[in-house]
Amino acid sequence: MVSINGDNGWVDGVIDRDGHYLITPQFGSLMPDGDELTCSFSGTDLYGRCDQDGKVIVNPQFKNLTLFFDGKLAPASLDGEKVGYVDRTGHFVINPQFDYASPFAGGTAIVRVDDKFGFIDTDGKYKANPQFDGVDPSVIEVYYGIPGVDHVESDFFDASYIAGKLKDAVKDGGMNGYTLGMTVGDIMTKAGLDEDRVSRSESGTTRLFYDPSWLAAASLRLEMKGDFFDSVSDGWWGYVKVIDKKRRPTSFVCTVAISDYGKKNKQPLLFEAVKKAFGAEGKNKVARDGYTYELSSDNEGIHIIIRK
Repeated sequence: MVSINGDNGWVDGVIDRDGHYLITPQFGSLMPDGDELTCSFSGTDLYGRCDQDGKVIVNPQFKNLTLFFDGKLAPASLDGEKVGYVDRTGHFVINPQFDYASPFAGGTAIVRVDDKFGFIDTDGKYKANPQFDGVDPSVIEVYYGIPGVDHVESDFFDASYIAGKLKDAVKDGGMNGYTLGMTVGDIMTKAGLDEDRVSRSESGTTRLFYDPSWLAAASLRLEMKGDFFDSVSDGWWGYVKVIDKKRRPTSFVCTVAISDYGKKNKQPLLFEAVKKAFGAEGKNKVARDGYTYELSSDNEGIHIIIRK
């Protein structure tokens, strides 16, 4: 992409690596969108679409035109006020009727009517009527199981959903492919750890991975514990720690923490849901799959210690 200052002001075009024009500078703006581009003509505030050769395939006519993130539909507005959804030919598939409309992701989009938010599918039918006061564009997976879309800020909190996902992740004496049957050498290879990042204390922990947006509403962390080092003479009067990569961890510590989206005081609810999911109601330890799972809760989150 290149911009030059022409007779009518700044215009955009496209050049290749050798500096040859693929699209002669003529557009007020160009935004790559898959195999095509969203464009506006210099001197106008209207948007359309062109191909990779600069040929206009949708005449600039929209006050607002968002990219086709989900492949088929994009939010568009003719008057800059009411928003609908157009296909790649520029025809409205969902008529302009919303005061705000997000791109589709996973077949779901956020819309606003007056001051209330809701969700629609690609046919324009409501999945959730406009009823919510606010939208946070990161954690709808908790409510609809659709990653990468959006989440409603409301009093609703699906603790059983998060607990179920946690149970699915923690099984067979480990999580996400890490098991207590693996050697520390194999674990280091899988996690991309060098020796300096492995705890030299038996009581210390070594982080294997951390996903701050595991379910968007909750983060997930996995650590291992074990005695992996021997003290070996340095040939003088001291000792050095030497790792034995054939040793195995004594335990894993899995921690899930609720993200701070106005859901304070929800951790006790989630802890009870986790205990129920693991069959540990009324107790904090359960045995299954030949392993024990110890459950606890503190300021950092909810912990599951996995031992053989």
